[in-house]
Amino acid sequence: IEGLLEERNAHLQELIKKNEEITAQNEEITGLFNDIRRNYLSTVKALANSIDANDQYTRGHCERVRNIAIAIAKRLNYSQIDLNNLEFASLLHDIGKIGIPSELLNKKDELSKDEYEIVKNHPKIASDILEDVEFLRESREIIYQHHERIDGKGYPQQLNAREIALSAKILAVADAYDAMTSIRSYREVPLTKEEAIQELKSAEGSQFDKVVVEAFVNILNEGEIEIENASEESA
Repeated sequence: IEGLLEERNAHLQELIKKNEEITAQNEEITGLFNDIRRNYLSTVKALANSIDANDQYTRGHCERVRNIAIAIAKRLNYSQIDLNNLEFASLLHDIGKIGIPSELLNKKDELSKDEYEIVKNHPKIASDILEDVEFLRESREIIYQHHERIDGKGYPQQLNAREIALSAKILAVADAYDAMTSIRSYREVPLTKEEAIQELKSAEGSQFDKVVVEAFVNILNEGEIEIENASEESA
């Protein structure tokens, strides 16, 4: 019996040692993953900063959209990998506007049909800019789809609800909410939170996904996210 106990004790000590080794390896992998993510995020932020140079009204917009989109995604139980892809997409969703004339982006009067068609090219321009960046492959697709609509009347591909990625549906809501509650060239008085919520709700099932809108409205009503006063920041 004594020999058996010694054998089991030796086996237990071996298991403990292996567990410690595995734990150390996991910590090292986690550290490397976090380092890689930080480097990727720095690259993305550097790209995102280039957007502000062409459109004075986007300053801070991408950061706020990122915060809103991540809050919604967490409510919908996103994995860390999917959160990362959505975060990168949110920060870069307007990068295609680099290819749009600034006079159109900052025009105070209503755009003509031809001018609007030019502005609608920005998701495609963004996709082309990011085409060769492998770590942004998933994010690129989210950006390409974020102006699609549930009713199939969006752009650039006129996708229907089932064809649009959930992350793109989230980004669409986050982008629209911040745009509505910010000062823009075409809107000097931003909507209040309550007015913007009503606009989102009225477009459920046509422009926006109902599940995403409900998740965001609940987040706002429960005070789970603090959104900066975009109108003051843009003034």
